[in-house]
Amino acid sequence: MIVERPLFEPAECDEIARQVLALEPEWTRRNEWVPFYTLGNASYLDCRNAAGRAAYLSRAAEDNPRLRARFGWIYERLATALAESLGEPVDYAPAFALPGFHVFLPCTVFEQPFASVHLDLQYRLLDWQEARPDFARPLSFTVAVALPATGGGLQSWDLHLDDVGPQTEEEIQRHAKRTAPSFHPYRPGWLNRHSGHLVHRIAPMTFDEAGTPRITLQGHGVCCDGTWRLYW
Repeated sequence: MIVERPLFEPAECDEIARQVLALEPEWTRRNEWVPFYTLGNASYLDCRNAAGRAAYLSRAAEDNPRLRARFGWIYERLATALAESLGEPVDYAPAFALPGFHVFLPCTVFEQPFASVHLDLQYRLLDWQEARPDFARPLSFTVAVALPATGGGLQSWDLHLDDVGPQTEEEIQRHAKRTAPSFHPYRPGWLNRHSGHLVHRIAPMTFDEAGTPRITLQGHGVCCDGTWRLYW
């Protein structure tokens, strides 16, 4: 259910991580209690109401050119790899935020099951207008570019959106409490993709003495008229 393939060489991962860390003044802090940040705009965090959606679109229009200027080669390689893997054309949703980065700095809280158990349904928060999106088969992807020596990955449950019915959130939480998750380890530089309709969460992590952060490239995709539109 999770498909992976190599995308970046180790030296490229090191360079991407260096650039992301150098852009710390542009990070957005996502929790006042723990050091969790994003570089870029994330619809699942920023589009929870009408005002948030308007701000998300405004920031995307402002930030996307800067992200392309700094990471254009990343976006080109990502689109090419996904097009080869999916067997269909891939492009970027012009009005939405480009894929960006999660940044987790060392914190003991992250050693526990801290992340929410969820489905990736953030496409419902966006206005796709005339794009004719196919929400039955969406896409979510992660590429780790820096991981603590102990690693990192994704926990998932054998539960799909089609299984949970109208009481989506309640059923997900009940299932997660009574069933142990599977663990999918990330390998630095490897592209990991799944439908987003797989129940999952970020796995707990243990930081090494060097304080290596967990930095991942994140994004989603929706197929519109035969072309996958990527965004975050």
